[in-house]
Amino acid sequence: MDKKSPLFPTSLKVVFIVWLALLSNSALALSRIQPTAIEWDSWPRLCKAAGHTNVEPPLGRSRPTISKQERALIWKVGGWHYCMGYLKVQRLELMTVTLNRKDLLRQALGDILYSFKRIAKTEPWAAEMAVTYARALRLADKNDQAIEVLDEIKPLHPKYGPIYTAYTALYFDNEEYDKAVAVLEEGNRATGDSLGELQYFLGLAYFKSGNIEQARVYEQKARENEYPLRFLTRKLAEYDAKQ
Repeated sequence: MDKKSPLFPTSLKVVFIVWLALLSNSALALSRIQPTAIEWDSWPRLCKAAGHTNVEPPLGRSRPTISKQERALIWKVGGWHYCMGYLKVQRLELMTVTLNRKDLLRQALGDILYSFKRIAKTEPWAAEMAVTYARALRLADKNDQAIEVLDEIKPLHPKYGPIYTAYTALYFDNEEYDKAVAVLEEGNRATGDSLGELQYFLGLAYFKSGNIEQARVYEQKARENEYPLRFLTRKLAEYDAKQ
């Protein structure tokens, strides 16, 4: 009597095992972090709207409404991976201890890259992903790679202000204040001299480069645009007190 054929041929068993592994990895990405109310408030809009992240809004918060096209984009690029990576970067930037930092950073880079590799770089969301990826690379002491990511995305989204502040953090790390001034001036022109955040950091870059008068000009513009940080204002006051 012939032996019964196995339920699955060997080749199908292998495919099935691989599929289960991929599904398991994806599920882990969905459940790693639950945002606090403060994190939720600063979370990207598409991440708040993505109901398939297995993340529930904190008490008193709700999901925003998004278009069918945006929801389709989330599914297409596995946007929930990026959203989890975004939260990890937020926490890493605030961490004052090193416990589990290396592992969390590795997860953040992997999560962000998963979605960033799958999105068309002309999509508006790609600009946000690129900036978050650059922030994660900076945390990993990979500033050169971070600049390469920003160099790729900037020509496609020249009016996206956070690109220029991301460059600024990288240049400040290396005390390359003239480079920071140059990229911020470019961003300020591209955005019509209208973003308080760029004006503030432009003033700070001028201050650090020794151009105090230009620092005053942009500190004034940032205040007129109601940018909330006042560190530059204090530094200018301290400078004047010493003169």
